Amino acid sequence: MPTHQNDKGHEQPQHQLKRHLDWTAKQGRILTDNGNALSYYSEENGFAFAEEELPHYHLERGNSHTVFRGWAREKFDEVDTFIPASINHLMEYVKVKRLHGSPIVGAWNRPLFTGKWEHSTDSDEVVYNIQTGTLFVDLRIPRSKPIVLWENLGKGLGGSTNWQDSRQILESMTDEDLRLYSRQHVFGGFSVLTKESSTNESHLMKKLPICTRHHCIDWNYVPNRPRPRPNKWYI
Repeated sequence: MPTHQNDKGHEQPQHQLKRHLDWTAKQGRILTDNGNALSYYSEENGFAFAEEELPHYHLERGNSHTVFRGWAREKFDEVDTFIPASINHLMEYVKVKRLHGSPIVGAWNRPLFTGKWEHSTDSDEVVYNIQTGTLFVDLRIPRSKPIVLWENLGKGLGGSTNWQDSRQILESMTDEDLRLYSRQHVFGGFSVLTKESSTNESHLMKKLPICTRHHCIDWNYVPNRPRPRPNKWYI
């Protein structure tokens, strides 16, 4: 039976490799309700969005840094020192249409990811989010990943980690190695906060601030096939 090694040096039988290679697809099935999210997230269902809100909109146009700098320069009173005393205080603070300073900052992990009758836990993958007042990083690494050939091959290059040696290491990997290592997600960029307008003021969710994430680095981005829905969620 064909085998490969995981990050602890233990050989993996074929069924474990198959599960590892399905990791990316499984994440997508959970996130999108097995692809149904495209029909759920639509203007007809009350979830309208602008093209500029799509996560790869600025990445595709090559203007991420310019746009991000412009957002960062926009000033909001006490954005760096604001501490909400209550949810009503927080909602009052975000009555402005756009608020770039995030009221939630820090680092946290994801112990459980569930949807469409599937789930994964922190026993299956390492997932961390880092959110500053403006920038974010989202990292997701499956624990089933094979042994890090990058480190082993690096030893043969004198332990050097400069970019030229890194390129040699990548070029020395087989297609199968690259296929295995591509099963990991890391993306980062700028978080923009808005307050969704609504005529139904009794609807609590319509009063909460919304975070829309714009990606400028994305290991899962495929040119000409950008994510078709915003990376957008209520706080």
